[in-house]
Order: sequence, then C-alpha cells, then structure tokens
Amino acid sequence: MHFNLHGLRLIIAVPLIALGAALARASYLQWEDSERAMRLRQPLRYSWMPRVLTGGIVLIAAFGAILAIIDRLAR
Repeated sequence: MHFNLHGLRLIIAVPLIALGAALARASYLQWEDSERAMRLRQPLRYSWMPRVLTGGIVLIAAFGAILAIIDRLAR
C-alpha cells in the first residue's frame, strides 16, 4: 500500500479538523452551562472534553504513525 504525502496529510487533517470543530461547539455549550451555574450559585458540572480531546489526538496520531510506517515499508 502506497500513499502520497498529500493523501497522508489529508487523512490526518480531516479528523483533526472535525474533532476541533466538535470540541469548539461543546466548549461553548460548557461555558454557557458554567456561567449559568455560577450565576445561580450551583455546582459546576464535570467536563468530558479533555478526555475526548486527548483520546482523539492519541487515536489520530497512532493511526497516522501506522499509515506512515506502512507507507515507508512499502517503498
């Protein structure tokens, strides 16, 4: 299996862009929630976003590394 450099970049970039967009939206909603809770003197809710961000980046990086190794071995 042989990938060109542009293809590898695209395979890595698209999931990172999607992850960034999803987390940007979730961050805004979390911020709204936190603002409301602080105004009403309620406890803040737990945020799942750092775990999703970390897991997403680790998975995408591992997938990218595997693709790069496969591409390198195929040459």
